[in-house]
Amino acid sequence: KCHICDKQGRPNQFFKNYQSLARHFDREHFLCPHPMCLSARFVVFENEIALRAHERNTHGAAGTGAGGSSKINLEFNVRGSHRRGSDGN
Repeated sequence: KCHICDKQGRPNQFFKNYQSLARHFDREHFLCPHPMCLSARFVVFENEIALRAHERNTHGAAGTGAGGSSKINLEFNVRGSHRRGSDGN
């Protein structure tokens, strides 16, 4: 059962085995790719910000400068809306 989908209001997302659930985690949510977390299972997050914070705090991921900075690099992709005509109407 996917606990992330439950939290997001999409209950009853069941999978026949962990391999299917792990594939769902990877496609639909933010699965930590670190070998330690993959072997621990269920180390998955609702959003990329939570995953990046986990990586930094747990795995010491890059981005912590010599001054002890706690910066997390974020990248956003914005999708344009579908518009009719060249004037946006």
